[in-house]
Amino acid sequence: MLEKPSPAVVKLETEHELRVYMLPLRQRIMRLLHLEGRPVTSKHVADTLGISPSSARHHLNLLMEIGLVEHDHYEHINGIKANYLRPTHATVSIGDHYDDGLKQEQSMLVEGLYFSIFANFKTTMEQHLSDPLKAQRGFPGDLFSSIAHLTQAQAEEFYQLVRNFLEEHATPKTTADTPWECAFLFYNTTLGQSSKRL
Repeated sequence: MLEKPSPAVVKLETEHELRVYMLPLRQRIMRLLHLEGRPVTSKHVADTLGISPSSARHHLNLLMEIGLVEHDHYEHINGIKANYLRPTHATVSIGDHYDDGLKQEQSMLVEGLYFSIFANFKTTMEQHLSDPLKAQRGFPGDLFSSIAHLTQAQAEEFYQLVRNFLEEHATPKTTADTPWECAFLFYNTTLGQSSKRL
C-alpha cells in the first residue's frame, strides 16, 4: 500500500511540459495510474492500454521528467528486475491564470480533460442504469452545478477543504476503497463580468 501522498504542485510553465502532459495517451496513462491505486510496471500499463512496452516506458519517462510519476520499488520477476511506478499525486498547475503566451494550449488541455471526465461519467452512468443489478448497489455518482454566495475567506476555506479531502484519499487505505473520479470548477463569477450583472 502506498504511503500518504505529500501535497506538491507541479507547474507546467513551458510549451514542452504542456505538450508532455496534454497528449491524450499520457492522460490515459495518468488516469490508469490513479485508478489502480498501487504501483505498477510499464508492462502493466502497456497490457492494460494495448500499447507496446517500449511506448509505455517512453511515455512514463516523460511523465517522470515533469514530476507526475515516480519510482516506487523494484521486484525481481522471472529473473527480470521490474520497476514499479506510481503517480506523485501532485496538483498540476498549467498557469492558465496568467498570460505566458500559451493560452491556446492551456485551454485545449483543460477542455480535453473535462470532456474526457464527462465522457467517462456519461458512459459509466449509462452502463449502471442499463444493468438492474448494478442499479441496486447504491449511489453511483452525480453531476450538479450550483452558485454559492461566499466571502473571499469562505471561498478559500471551501477550496482548501476539498483539496485536503482529495489529497487524503488519493490512494486506497482498505480493500473496500474504490476509485471515484471528479472534476472541480470553482471560480468567482464576478471576475469576468462588466459592472452590469448577468
